[in-house]
Amino acid sequence: MNKMLLLGIALTGGALLLCIVATAIPYWWSSDAVDVGLFRVCGSTILGNKCLEYSDTPDWLDATRAMMILAILSLGASILMSILFGFIMKERQFLAILSALLCFAGAGLTILGVIIFGSKHPGDLYKVLYGDGSLHAGFGLAIIAAIAAGVSGMVVFLAKGRNV
Repeated sequence: MNKMLLLGIALTGGALLLCIVATAIPYWWSSDAVDVGLFRVCGSTILGNKCLEYSDTPDWLDATRAMMILAILSLGASILMSILFGFIMKERQFLAILSALLCFAGAGLTILGVIIFGSKHPGDLYKVLYGDGSLHAGFGLAIIAAIAAGVSGMVVFLAKGRNV
């Protein structure tokens, strides 16, 4: 059994999980009054905490969403290719190379999503509307997911020759 490949699959799974959580949670920007995510905004009201879906989104937010969703799909496909290489088609090294490339693509897409959100979100407008706040957990988890995806791509690529 190729232990290096199993490590790569585990790292890719961890990166996938982090990417899913980062995309889903409403904590990309946060202040005392409101939490802003990619798909909804949550805040405290007189009736308690309420979350609302966005009705109209700017293009930069749609681009960030797209990058994160494509990263999730890329990392999922990478896990599938790694499993195929490790357990079914052991002699097909191109599957390991494809899996590593998909990991690198997932890392790159996640970094693009982070860059788009970090450069385009209206921090000054948010401060006027909601008070002082900062980039928050979803943003940080996306960065960690990108790093984990890059490392897992390297591990899977190095495991390609050990599956004989």
